[in-house]
Amino acid sequence: MKNTGFIKSKKQFKPDKELLRFAEWFSENYKILKEGRYLSDKAKYKIEYRDDIIDKHTGRVLKTPARIVIDNGVMEISKVKLKNKKITPNFVYYLVVWLRIRLLVQTEMEADLITLQFYCTQERNKGNIVSGWREILKPNETKREIEKNIKRLESLNAFVKTFDEKIKKIQDSGKNLQNLK
Repeated sequence: MKNTGFIKSKKQFKPDKELLRFAEWFSENYKILKEGRYLSDKAKYKIEYRDDIIDKHTGRVLKTPARIVIDNGVMEISKVKLKNKKITPNFVYYLVVWLRIRLLVQTEMEADLITLQFYCTQERNKGNIVSGWREILKPNETKREIEKNIKRLESLNAFVKTFDEKIKKIQDSGKNLQNLK
């Protein structure tokens, strides 16, 4: 997928307030929460917060810090994997939104870029996002996974750079950032 700085996807992501409030709440509290199932206000969104994420077919602990179950939309997040990483609550917020978008699109890369665009247009601090991904993606084993993750990180870096350049041009012209949404 060519990175233009703004993503035009057939699947438009329009997050509702319930998801954003839930992501915000979880990101502010994930360090003190106990294992368990957490529901958004109207129970539309669910997070299974466990020490580890276990593959139900093999019984093996997965290396991923988070995933979404396609069948039911439940977000599974590993407490151990987040706790042991140098990541910020800002990144955890982003991760929860990313998981939801991942249900709507075909590839992780598309989910990466759509979520990053959404996040950037919310005028949130995006400085920790790429470093958060770097921290999450780093422990992969195979050469193929490492090469794939390097490409993901390069695309995220390029997106942020292009996005910042476009925002500067818009600000210089006196237009409002809200026009990007």
